[in-house]
Amino acid sequence: MREVQAVGRKADSAGAWHWLGADSLHLTVRFLGESPAARLGELANRLRSLYLATAPFGATSTGVITLPQGGAPRVLGVAMHGPGLAALARETERVVADLGWPAEARTFFGHISLARTRPGANPAAALACLRGLRARTPNGADCALRVKSVTMFWSELTPRGAIYTPVETFALRGANQEEGKVEWNRET
Repeated sequence: MREVQAVGRKADSAGAWHWLGADSLHLTVRFLGESPAARLGELANRLRSLYLATAPFGATSTGVITLPQGGAPRVLGVAMHGPGLAALARETERVVADLGWPAEARTFFGHISLARTRPGANPAAALACLRGLRARTPNGADCALRVKSVTMFWSELTPRGAIYTPVETFALRGANQEEGKVEWNRET
């Protein structure tokens, strides 16, 4: 992902994008929005049970994208797909809904955010960067990842960007907690 970001920075001649730091790269399974801290313990308990019953799985990239699709770009990322990822998102949504959070209106679209548009950025300049990035990564940012754990984050929006604080990391079935990080592999 760092290589894709480096290529993207070069393609972003107008400075339309704020590129995320390596510590902010993540694949979101479910965004909860504002949530009372008191409810997170019950959610963590239910998710722990779900994830301990879930085997590690792989996901692969399918290309560089902007979101929302069909609107003025706000996020530039790499689309990620795989049956294990889709199943994890579906089951996570079920747990979240069972606990009373509103159902997610949008269909799950796995992606790793690489950059967000700067306030006041020209949408045409943002899209020009996307075209340049796609031209320089003809294989669609080929990468694969192996998911061995899921981390629940508390996100705080600040004027300088989001700050992600880990609440708890859940190892998937059979994965060692110490090794339970997402492994990134560049495909050739």
